[in-house]
Amino acid sequence: MGENSRFSWLGCMGLIFALALLGTLIKLGQWLANEGRGILIVLIVALASVAGFYIYARYMRKQKTQLRAEIEQQTRNEKLILRLAAENKGYITAAEISLNSELSLEDAGKALDELKAKGACILRISDNGTYVYQFELLSYQEKQEAERV
Repeated sequence: MGENSRFSWLGCMGLIFALALLGTLIKLGQWLANEGRGILIVLIVALASVAGFYIYARYMRKQKTQLRAEIEQQTRNEKLILRLAAENKGYITAAEISLNSELSLEDAGKALDELKAKGACILRISDNGTYVYQFELLSYQEKQEAERV
């Protein structure tokens, strides 16, 4: 019974607070309507500015997160392509990448073209017209025999 009386007391206090707040808001609204139009305009502009900044900040955060995810995905794709090329003695096609990964044929071709643009591989064309990308992979022996610069 003591528990219920405490909730009743809290409920009454909450009701009194809500009524006092409502009365204050009504009086404030009457004052703003009669005497404080200038302040009302300033408050509306300030509120709109804060809301606009909040929306812009959320949008920018979302864009930044999306860009970070795209960069991470591109890095994973590059590593996958390099690993598959190493397994194929440095030669790979977009179809082989597509078969051995989640990348579509089109995405695999784009990723290979980006690596070619970075200078990571060279493009060759087979007799049947298939694009073959060649990655220069050095053996352990070739790495040891490399000259100092």
